[in-house]
Amino acid sequence: RVRLDTLLHLPGVLESETGLEESCLSQSAWNDIRQVLQDALNQMESMMLREGDHLQKEIEWYCKEIEHHIQNIEKLVPSISTDFHQKLSSRMQILSVENHFPLPQEDILKEVALFAEKADITEEIVRLKSHLVQLANNIHESGPIAKKIEFILQEMVREANTISSKASHAECSQLVVALKSSVEKIREQIQNVE
Repeated sequence: RVRLDTLLHLPGVLESETGLEESCLSQSAWNDIRQVLQDALNQMESMMLREGDHLQKEIEWYCKEIEHHIQNIEKLVPSISTDFHQKLSSRMQILSVENHFPLPQEDILKEVALFAEKADITEEIVRLKSHLVQLANNIHESGPIAKKIEFILQEMVREANTISSKASHAECSQLVVALKSSVEKIREQIQNVE
């Protein structure tokens, strides 16, 4: 038995009877084909541009969502330390009463100060805002932008995760989840961009 792929590898099996210099198509047939091909390419380019405009508008909308989440996280910054202070004081008061020992307020204040220093998310908020500006600038560029935007989105998620872990605040964590959801929606749309 002889397999087809064996035959195809033999010399001369796939050669044309006419020489390569001879054209298979007449000039008028080629002109007709070229025109149909050009029309199809023009329509495809037009469709891609319309799709790109639509994707750009959708990504801009998600950027506004992200900006809103960042603003809400920023509003929480003062209350993060205050909430921690209230929780710590309450827990320490309960322990003090249950175990009959005095509770110096300066010890609680030291703990709150340490927490406030560790939980300061101002730097991460500044970087998130910077990434958002870079993202907005990149979606208006022409040329290949998908990899740049993917990198920016990755950095935004990293900053959001840092905020969530540093703040240890329920409302802040919810806002971070919403922010990351918006970033993920952009990431899904970027898969359709060249």
